[in-house]
Amino acid sequence: MSGAARNLARNHGCAITVPGPDVDVVLEGTAHLVRNAARLQQIADQFPAKYPWWHPVVNDGEFYDPADSAFSDPRHVYALEPAQVFAFGKEKGFTATRWRGRSG
Repeated sequence: MSGAARNLARNHGCAITVPGPDVDVVLEGTAHLVRNAARLQQIADQFPAKYPWWHPVVNDGEFYDPADSAFSDPRHVYALEPAQVFAFGKEKGFTATRWRGRSG
């Protein structure tokens, strides 16, 4: 298990940053382990579009490196449920905004 996965197993709060050409976005929220085989397969099917050399395998609700033929070391996949989103514009003036999720 990676250090990030160990941290998320203890504390589900996290932040993800997404840089863009005009706006940088920060999502804060709660991470949840994805175990649904159909959802994991959807994610695995998207990898080759960005990483053509890597084709992850889904087996029994777990995500694996294709080289792990014994299925002994699953790669954990997390989904983020955002509570807040921050956006930082890169144009002159460096605009910023924030959105909060609904409570309850």
